[in-house]
Amino acid sequence: MILKDWEAIRQAEPDLVGGKARNLARLAGFGFAVPEGMAITTRAYRQWIEDTGQGAALIAAAQQPDKLEAIRAQLLNIPTGVDLSALPAGPLAIRSSAPQEDSSRASFAGIHTSCLNVQGAAAAEQAIRSVWLSLWTPAAVAYRERIGLAHEAAAMAVLIMPLVSAKASGIAFTCDPLSGRDDRLIIHAIDGLGESLVNGKTSGDEIVLAEDLLDDSLSILRIAPGEKMLRVDPKPGGGTQAQNRSGGRTPVLTQTEALQLGEQLRLAALALDYALPVFDLELAYDGERFWLLQARPVTAMQRCTYPALQSQPDIWSRGNTRDVVPDPLSPIDWSASRRMVNTILQQGVALAGLKLHPGAQRAGLFLGRLYLNLSLLQWEGYATIGILPADMNRLIGGHQPEIHIPPPTWRQQLGRKLNLLRYLFKSPARRRAGRQQVDEVMAQTARWRHQPLPLSDSDYAEALRLNSRYSRGVYDIHFLQGSASGGLNFLVDMINTYLPGEGHALAAALMAGEPLSVTAQQSYELITLARQAAADPLIREWLQNRRVGD
Repeated sequence: MILKDWEAIRQAEPDLVGGKARNLARLAGFGFAVPEGMAITTRAYRQWIEDTGQGAALIAAAQQPDKLEAIRAQLLNIPTGVDLSALPAGPLAIRSSAPQEDSSRASFAGIHTSCLNVQGAAAAEQAIRSVWLSLWTPAAVAYRERIGLAHEAAAMAVLIMPLVSAKASGIAFTCDPLSGRDDRLIIHAIDGLGESLVNGKTSGDEIVLAEDLLDDSLSILRIAPGEKMLRVDPKPGGGTQAQNRSGGRTPVLTQTEALQLGEQLRLAALALDYALPVFDLELAYDGERFWLLQARPVTAMQRCTYPALQSQPDIWSRGNTRDVVPDPLSPIDWSASRRMVNTILQQGVALAGLKLHPGAQRAGLFLGRLYLNLSLLQWEGYATIGILPADMNRLIGGHQPEIHIPPPTWRQQLGRKLNLLRYLFKSPARRRAGRQQVDEVMAQTARWRHQPLPLSDSDYAEALRLNSRYSRGVYDIHFLQGSASGGLNFLVDMINTYLPGEGHALAAALMAGEPLSVTAQQSYELITLARQAAADPLIREWLQNRRVGD
């Protein structure tokens, strides 16, 4: 019933150890600074509840707070039956780790109990019972009912770690939950233990870091010192004590420390989920290193989108990317595509004069494959020059839902006509610049291929960062990439005007006839290969009789 280290916790079934323990075990396995840990599994809790005979009574009393509290008070005096002889020496942090806790579906933030500075086996026994019974507070009962989790399914694992001697503590988000931006990182830091931050009694310093969209490096956007009128420290003999003090305005962390912490937090989020690295983390700083104490997916985050789309769902589509990027993306490919898709798709509408929504993300990774946020693309096309959602769908490819659009006012209609004129006037120069930039990029990549490989990991990382800044910053090429499909769409429409129904076929024939079309050349070679196979009796027979999977 006790798993004695992170490796054992990582190998266990998730329902046995809960979300908090599992996430920390994964981070420890990746090499992040996590204190040593052990876990009492949910089997111990279920066995204890069964032995007490109070499981049915707790469920029956779920809607009766007074009766529920009476049962909890009785159970707080019943031994756990857990062998605690292997507890580490020194002060401990004993924390909840329910199976549904710290998941993408539910967080249970601030609902289940954590006990800090637990000293001795007797205090540990009491803390374990307190954590178990925090499943049956009115707040925990109400939260389960809100998310549709049956009380019969409630269980609790317990996470035990040495208490970090915290010079400072913090909670952080690898996104901005209030704006929905995933290119921001928010840290709240305070002196001493982080108990007053977690329970909301103080907010501490607020540090906002911004992600450079060219190379993903972090910079300090804002440091807002808090009053820090309350400090929580370990109490001699066990427990914690809060002391009021005259809070100064000096930040808890230096700028260098804040940037180092931000990099560590962002890497931890990427390690846990590189497709959607938005996590809520807790940490402690002992004066030498930052320790990660908790990591859970952010479950309450505003949508970063235009006001007109706030009441409409996001439509994710592979209508275009299933052909352009058909295979699952590796982490390094996604790290490049995540931002580069934005720059490609923004260039045309920005040139026409649309005020882009800051931080809006147009690319998503689902089951390893690249998707586009079609809601954003439909709105930007409509708001810029009046492209209807149905026409944008046709441009992207496939049959997709359409966003609801309000009828335009005469001012909006006039503005969109002016935007179109602006685009038509400015785009030729951008195209010329893009074609020139293609030659420059080809020359640069040739130089990269002949450079000696870096000798260390840090040199590799720096080379990748510089290459990323260059490749993401060739905006004129991105303009060519993003506007090419628009030109094709206009060509199809023009052909259909004179030869109804023939637009797509004739446009495809025109492009296939271009001698520089790599895709067309591949198609011709495939046709030649097919003809050769058909002419060989053995190959033809095998192809005709083969089964799927051969």
